[in-house]
Amino acid sequence: MGLRLSALAPVGLDVDIIIGSTPPHSASANPTLRVGFSCPLSLTTIPTLMASNSKSFSHLFETNVAPRPLEAASIQGKVDSLTSDITGVKSQLERLRRELGRLETRRDGYQAVLSPLRRMPLEILGEIFLTILAGIDPEKSKRFKDVTLIDLCLVCRAWRNAALATPRLWNFLVLKMLPRRALRHAAVSHWFSRSGVASKTLYIYGYSHGPCDSEGPEGCDFANVGLVKLLTEGTQLGHLFLRCASPQCFRNLIDLMKRAVETRKPRPWDTIKSLKFVFTCDWNEPPSLSESIFLHIPSSVTTLHLFLPPYNDLQMSEDNLNLHIPESILSNLTTFTLECDWSGTKICKILQLCKNVENLTLDFGFAEVPFNDDLPYITEVYDAGLLLPKVTTLRLHHLPPHLIYILNFLKTPMLVELDLSLSNFAKSPAPCADLEEVTDIICLALVSFSDSVRTHRKLRLHAMKLTKTQINLLFNGLKRLSHLTFDNVWFDGSVFRDILHEQWDLLGRHPALPSIETLELLNLPIDFPLRYLKQYVEERSFLEASDSTCLKKVVATYQEYDCPITSEDATYKMEHCPVEFRVGFVKSGSE
Repeated sequence: MGLRLSALAPVGLDVDIIIGSTPPHSASANPTLRVGFSCPLSLTTIPTLMASNSKSFSHLFETNVAPRPLEAASIQGKVDSLTSDITGVKSQLERLRRELGRLETRRDGYQAVLSPLRRMPLEILGEIFLTILAGIDPEKSKRFKDVTLIDLCLVCRAWRNAALATPRLWNFLVLKMLPRRALRHAAVSHWFSRSGVASKTLYIYGYSHGPCDSEGPEGCDFANVGLVKLLTEGTQLGHLFLRCASPQCFRNLIDLMKRAVETRKPRPWDTIKSLKFVFTCDWNEPPSLSESIFLHIPSSVTTLHLFLPPYNDLQMSEDNLNLHIPESILSNLTTFTLECDWSGTKICKILQLCKNVENLTLDFGFAEVPFNDDLPYITEVYDAGLLLPKVTTLRLHHLPPHLIYILNFLKTPMLVELDLSLSNFAKSPAPCADLEEVTDIICLALVSFSDSVRTHRKLRLHAMKLTKTQINLLFNGLKRLSHLTFDNVWFDGSVFRDILHEQWDLLGRHPALPSIETLELLNLPIDFPLRYLKQYVEERSFLEASDSTCLKKVVATYQEYDCPITSEDATYKMEHCPVEFRVGFVKSGSE
């Protein structure tokens, strides 16, 4: 006979009571009472369980009375029994967790099969890969683009097919040259064959850390037969980057190319459009122009980037530094970048031959570049000016503040864009904190320069600290400016509040930047108040609503570390305001 009691159901306990005789084969014929418990136990149910099954122990649960020895022994037995039950439950739970994990893994595997990524067109994947590689600068990143591309191809067959179907992914390659190790030019040509008709870029890095002429051509990274075959028999190149220890490395390469048997014309070397030289540690150019390495630059080159070793690293006198670039080469250029901290005389003599250059970048490396005023040539340049008739974009980077007067003698009648960068500080203005007098001169020079060049429309200032007075001087003096960028410029943001209180002219135009259409404030310091800029933009857009040359776009970016702006600021939208207003974040340390 069996009986189920449900009185203990509230605590999750089922009690089965079976009363009857033992089976015939049992040794005992006495009636038996068997009580079975089946319940999930928890700390909250144990006191209830004890109270409901052992009324004799109820006083122990309701008071702090110590149990008697017999009671303690009975209770300890119950504890041991429950502990055994708990251990069994835990074991079952662990087994169930493992089973749950296996089931979830299987489910995720099946779910991945249904992922939309598996149906994504190869063209879209290719564009994603292009975006990934676009953020890698081969001259600054420790990881080259081509290595990243190979990693993408190794993910799966679909990704590899997407990469192979995107020719623009394969128009870039970085080679590390090692002495006495031949370059596999056939492998390079095969890589570039995947790029189709896209213009191709080849970076060649030499890793010798000293002058190679002392070791002879055999020990030079660029005395490489495979490299010679690549430049004389390989695929056509658009841009070539050469990083070598000294001019002798390039001379060794040219000598080998002269001895090579020409199997095709024109050679890849003869069709290069853009050429970049980086000389790292030595300079051994001969004094005669007829022996200059630059005579071997192909006539097809229209873009030249030349980075010379720092003067302090050369341990040579200025008189022994020979720099001869033929006029025939310079007159072909439309884009020219020169990174040089040698004498101003050498720099000016090169610039004087840049008659067709449209985009000019001069990088002084923060060095105190000497312009010897007592030399007749420099005196003549100061008096007559240095004419750059076709320059539309001028960039002066890492400019020592005392060289701002270079704007006085660079005559650029067609200039549209000026980019001026002083010291490169990202998180603190300390390096420029004591330059207030110098920045006064800089602001006056910029206003004077912009006033004299009627085509000037764009200005970028980088890495400066400006006072309110200097900001007002710039804003009120740059009358024709349509695009202004402050990048990592430290100034008091409340100056925008002060500007709003200035008087408008009779034509209804504000005296501060009257022609401005785009205003960019990039890499702002963490405490820059955005509210004054908002008020300025709103007020100006309301009063200039009918002006076709009114402010149209404002961009503000904070440095990525510890940015204080709120989410309300970041999503700020001005109602009834036609100005595009964007707030973002960037990594600190931009140049």
